[in-house]
Amino acid sequence: VFCARIVDDTVKLLFDIFVDAVVAPGLSMGCDVLKRLALKRKKLKAVAIRRFGEVPRELVASVPGGKLVQGSDTSVDDKLECVTKVAWPSEKNGLAMFGIAVCRALKSNSIAIVREIPGVRGAFQLVGAGQGQPNRVDAISRLAIPRASAVLKAGISENQCVLVSDAFFPFRDAVDAAAEAGIKFIVQPGGSIRDKESIEACDQFGIAMVFTGMRHFRH
Repeated sequence: VFCARIVDDTVKLLFDIFVDAVVAPGLSMGCDVLKRLALKRKKLKAVAIRRFGEVPRELVASVPGGKLVQGSDTSVDDKLECVTKVAWPSEKNGLAMFGIAVCRALKSNSIAIVREIPGVRGAFQLVGAGQGQPNRVDAISRLAIPRASAVLKAGISENQCVLVSDAFFPFRDAVDAAAEAGIKFIVQPGGSIRDKESIEACDQFGIAMVFTGMRHFRH
């Protein structure tokens, strides 16, 4: 778990979930927060940092005969443009931006399903992810949805989850798969020649969808 800072609400959250390590500024051997966490997590690992470091300007991957270079994706100002008949609720904006940040760190053709943790204001959680697949339908149906369902006992729609895609939907089948699982909120870049079909599918299922205009495709 990475924390910008440790507060009482964070401690309460960490008591209720399994974590191997906590990374945050201000941690020390005598830190009251660690003492409280250690009472329940006997093997908890803690790493103190001064601040979160800057992202490298380039990401480099070695391949036979050369290397692949990709510029770092540091976008933090994605726009949320609602394109469906069902209005996008402004209270989902923070969760949407969290989902975008998570999704851009996953491998290409990625899907992230996120939720706001009940009872902890402003605390968000990744509950399902699908990445590195040949298409987004597999990323949704075979990976992200089953993982989210395993985490969320009350169901996906009941937990008001947001589904985020790193790139546009080339066909409406991704929306169909999301709707079948109960997803009611979708974030994607838009830009497909078949965007209209995805929008119509959302209108058919009563889904609110926003376009960001920003593609987050990590190879």
